[in-house]
Amino acid sequence: MLGLLPRIEEHLAKLADDPDNSASRHWMHETHGWIDQLEVVLSAVGDKTAAGWQDRIEMGGGFVSEIEMQPDPKLLRLLEKVYDSFQEEQRDELPAEEYDRRRFDFAFHMTDWLSDLKGYSKLVEEPGSFKTDDATHFLIGFLYHVVPHLNAAGRLLLDRIPDPFVEPQLAAAAG
Repeated sequence: MLGLLPRIEEHLAKLADDPDNSASRHWMHETHGWIDQLEVVLSAVGDKTAAGWQDRIEMGGGFVSEIEMQPDPKLLRLLEKVYDSFQEEQRDELPAEEYDRRRFDFAFHMTDWLSDLKGYSKLVEEPGSFKTDDATHFLIGFLYHVVPHLNAAGRLLLDRIPDPFVEPQLAAAAG
């Protein structure tokens, strides 16, 4: 089981870093397969071992929930309406296909990390249930996955969001 975790983590990191990569479907398929393998093994081990690994799979990186969670269609429609209400002028300026792609991308970037949000909520509500290593692993994955999505959603909806926490000299260098 330990041998599959780094492979799953590697693929999830690649998916988070480059979701539009031509290999993303392949990475997703392989990750699903490895998770299925872990779940089969979990069904054959003792209850205590299975419980520990199940927690690690679900929370120690959000492996199962991150891949399988689908946003509520009502939420997607609401996010698309938000995009429409804020980007009215863009609708007239862009080709319809490009506008629709941007609206879809905005909704995607606002929802792809919902399983991470559930994991973070559990961390906040039940901090005593996490070992330091598991919390560290989860938070690193959370930041690597969520922050780029929020940055992308912000660019799509607002064009640019300044970072008030960057030191002035770094902000000037970043442009």
